[in-house]
Amino acid sequence: METAEQTNTEIGLSGLNLCERFPSLKVLIVRVDFFDSSGTNLLGSMEYKPNLAKATSIFPFVLSDRRPEFEAASRVTVAIESNYKIVSGQWFHSTSKTRTRTGNDEAVDRVGLVRFKLTLDY
Repeated sequence: METAEQTNTEIGLSGLNLCERFPSLKVLIVRVDFFDSSGTNLLGSMEYKPNLAKATSIFPFVLSDRRPEFEAASRVTVAIESNYKIVSGQWFHSTSKTRTRTGNDEAVDRVGLVRFKLTLDY
């Protein structure tokens, strides 16, 4: 089984913090919205401002697939080189959950859409 660290190394994410990975970046504000699979029903959202000197990930929550993190980091790199102020994107995210009904366990697979918006300041 592959660990998150091995996956991060494989797709180019190192253990560097965001300040080391993006030295000209001074402020990063992340907004993440979670939708159902149709992308029309908002299930939840969050907005946060990571400490660039300590954070090693743009998305602090665990994803089963680390490729969205790599995609966001790639977009941030291009945005910083171009002095963009806003970066956005989306990906489908699947989860598996066990639901108990009347004593029977039932596996439920859910697919949802995650949309992110990163606001950058230099």
